[in-house]
Parts: sequence; C-alpha cells; structure tokens
Amino acid sequence: DLQQFNEFLLETLPDQGDDPKYLREAMFRFLVNVAHLNSKVNTEGEKNYSILIHTSGKKADHTKDYEEVVKLFSVLSNEADKKYALYYKRVWEIAKERYPGEEDELAGYVFENRNRHTIVVMNSQTDKNVVDYNSATNPATLFTVAIGGNIVSRGVTFDRLLSMFFT
Repeated sequence: DLQQFNEFLLETLPDQGDDPKYLREAMFRFLVNVAHLNSKVNTEGEKNYSILIHTSGKKADHTKDYEEVVKLFSVLSNEADKKYALYYKRVWEIAKERYPGEEDELAGYVFENRNRHTIVVMNSQTDKNVVDYNSATNPATLFTVAIGGNIVSRGVTFDRLLSMFFT
C-alpha cells in the first residue's frame, strides 16, 4: 500500500536547538499521512501505522519525548484546551499542503480517531515484562508511537513504519 508514495519526504531540522515544535510537526504529518492512507489508499480496510522517535540514547530524553507526545494527544482530545484549535488548524494545513482537496476529510479522520493511539517507550529502563514491544513493532493501534534509543539502534524490525523522527 505504501507504493502509492512516489517520493521520500524528508524534513530537515536546524543543527541547533531542541524545540518541541519539531516533534509536534512530525507527529502532525504522521497523523495526516495515516489518515490519507486509510481514507484513500487502503481499499481492503484500515491499517495501523507507526512512527519511530529516536532523539537520543539518553533515557531521560525518552521521557521528555514521551511527555511531549502525551501532551499532543491530550490537547487533541480536549476541546477546552487553549491549544486545541491551533493544533487542529495545523493538522488541516498540513493535509492541505500534502493532499490538496482532502484537507477537511483528513483532518476529520484525525479528529474522529485521535484516541486510537499507543505510545511505547523502548529502552533498557523499560520493564520488558510490563511493556510489550510487539505493540510498537507490529502496530496495535491506528496511531502507534515508538520512542527509543540504543535498543532501536541495535536493530528492530517495524511493520508498517510510516514515519521516523531522528535528531
């Protein structure tokens, strides 16, 4: 199903700075791309996809990344949040840029499915008896977010890995 994408899309980051907005933008693009695939490409039914976030080998940084992703989904799920409209506007804008004419449908898809997500931290601090890495490597939910460092760098296969955020 991914053969429909005819080019690799690379967004580069500045060499300096660690602003959470870059991770947020990558997440918005991921949400829009999943919406597009499941709305326009996957004729045999909806599929789950994952994004891999690998910003550091430091476990403390994984915690920050996790908190940023949790905050993003929290804002998207709370219409009373002061950033809610801003986030949805940005999702709509990205959909318009990438898939002109589909922006309303794709933003609506993200909105309707925003709570169908899983966030999995994959590092040596994680108790493998408690956290199921398989739910990240074989996406168990529509929007699956894997956050990791050295464990990921040593070689892990991800089914339906759609996006990566590496710094």
